[in-house]
Amino acid sequence: MKQAIILDFDGTLANTAHILQKIYNRMAKKKGWPSMTQEDYRRLRKGTLRKALEWAGVHPWELPMLLYKGRKEFLKEITDVELFTGMEELVADLEDAGWDVYVLSQNSQKAVRQILRKNGLDDNVHTLKRASLLGKHLNLRKFLGSHHYKKKDVWMIGDEVRDIIAAKKAGVHIAAVTWGLQDKSVLKQYKPDILADEPSDITKALC
Repeated sequence: MKQAIILDFDGTLANTAHILQKIYNRMAKKKGWPSMTQEDYRRLRKGTLRKALEWAGVHPWELPMLLYKGRKEFLKEITDVELFTGMEELVADLEDAGWDVYVLSQNSQKAVRQILRKNGLDDNVHTLKRASLLGKHLNLRKFLGSHHYKKKDVWMIGDEVRDIIAAKKAGVHIAAVTWGLQDKSVLKQYKPDILADEPSDITKALC
């Protein structure tokens, strides 16, 4: 039986919040957006991406260019990116239990692969094509069709409300992690199949 785990990258596999905040503040200085303090970040974690964009004054039509420039800036900071504690062990445990492990991210494939390689996981984790701005559910549906997995045998693991929504739209299971970009209280409202406070919670549930 083929089983697949699809990991989000930023905020799930890799601890990138401090870098994303640094990149945002560099852009904000040029664009005239408000700078983001740690207090702002903690507050914004309790809302959605849309609320964060409204707070910053970023128009929806600006998002594609923001992400494009952000990916380029991210590559300049890549040496400072670390995986969350326990994620290497989680990948190993999932593999040992017979899961095929993938990453689906709106970050660049180059960045994701470089960080996987740095942590010795490039042979263990398959990097999928960059996620669509229209929603990861489109990538998940395409994945199901091209890789021939049954929906019941696929789990997505993410740290944002949009990950939960995408998984439900695609008809796959979803584990939401609380150590990432969105607060536990927000994730809980969207009723993921699993709400994990640490990587071992996923191991216990799926291995």
